[in-house]
Amino acid sequence: MSQLILTGGRLRARAKGLVLGNLYDDSRIALLDTSIGDISVKVRRRTPADLLPPGEPSHVFKSGAVLGGKLAVVSLTELLVYDLDSFRLERSLSHPSFNDLHDVDWIRDRWHVVDTGLDAVVVMTEEGVVEETISVGPEPTWDRFDPEVDYRRVASTKPHLAHPNHIVDGPGGPWVTRYWQQDAVCLDDPGRSLPIPFGPPHDGILSNGLLWFTTVNGHLAAVDPGSGQVARHVDLNEVEGPGGRDLGWSRGLALEGETAFVGFSRLRGTTGREAMARLSGHGRQGPLPTRVVAYDLRRMTIEAVWDLQEAGFDAVFGILPVG
Repeated sequence: MSQLILTGGRLRARAKGLVLGNLYDDSRIALLDTSIGDISVKVRRRTPADLLPPGEPSHVFKSGAVLGGKLAVVSLTELLVYDLDSFRLERSLSHPSFNDLHDVDWIRDRWHVVDTGLDAVVVMTEEGVVEETISVGPEPTWDRFDPEVDYRRVASTKPHLAHPNHIVDGPGGPWVTRYWQQDAVCLDDPGRSLPIPFGPPHDGILSNGLLWFTTVNGHLAAVDPGSGQVARHVDLNEVEGPGGRDLGWSRGLALEGETAFVGFSRLRGTTGREAMARLSGHGRQGPLPTRVVAYDLRRMTIEAVWDLQEAGFDAVFGILPVG
């Protein structure tokens, strides 16, 4: 795989502690050429002030999808479409229900936007008309939230009851990963879910009939959506080897044959290391930099590592193959 789109953000210079909250200074999209190791930043963007909470809000790209020659990606409160040849912004859509968006895909001729702040998926037309808001939490969205509020201007809706991260169109319908439930739930049939028992999941992609998920503590799980059983499990902490360092928050996944490209965002501060130790059970010392790692899943070895810090990526959220 020669070219990968990377989405993420740069921390504020004075940011300390966990990579959370209002710490991101600008949103970034980069192109990684894995054949020569070149990383070129294509987009730097700050969300317009009227689409964010007052004060010092974050500016960061989460994940999205490559759709032909276009890239659809979300900031915290926008759905953006870029031309992949020029990286020119072609469309920006927003809605008052948008809060802490994490992912978007084009499914069944509609945008499906993962609205993490509202524990929901927002279904929209191409022009941005909202047709449905589907809760992936334990309560209907508008029983819990006020439909008259502009949630783009709300700094946080935490605690989240599900914290959905990613949507993938797979067998049986779209599947949405849920951090707190440690599963992926079927959007068409909320009673169906795929347990992911290795840690809180983040990304989901479809490959050879299996749904592959990352967990934030460094695991890959391939799940058969028909049986709901884990067909394959890889602990990336073991690939690092005994006595290694904390891998970081694992977010971003692309597959090419038996090579997995996985993104890691650097842990920051003692609180971050303690949180990761609780999640993974590993008491590693670190931290490692924000990076993309290519793993050979047959040999359980590391093929290559690309450090993203010099490109201004303090956090990487999406890894999307071009084409």
